[in-house]
Amino acid sequence: MIYKNNTNADIERHKARLGLTGDVYLINGVHIESLASHKRLIPESTATTIEEAEQERLAYEAQLEEARRQAAAEREGEEGLDGDD
Repeated sequence: MIYKNNTNADIERHKARLGLTGDVYLINGVHIESLASHKRLIPESTATTIEEAEQERLAYEAQLEEARRQAAAEREGEEGLDGDD
């Protein structure tokens, strides 16, 4: 969800604590970034708006989740190979 600057008091408190300014996105209730902090997190970002940054972050999180899923599947497969054969 995108929060425009100075439209939500709770978000403004979080932004102040985190040192963020301007519009921000909030993903899964835990990932909050401004356009500037988003570009630090994802240096290859091509986003020029907070809306584009939010979409990049959603894709980024999906890639991380897929990588975690694959790693878990590989570990599971390796554990099966170490069985009592």
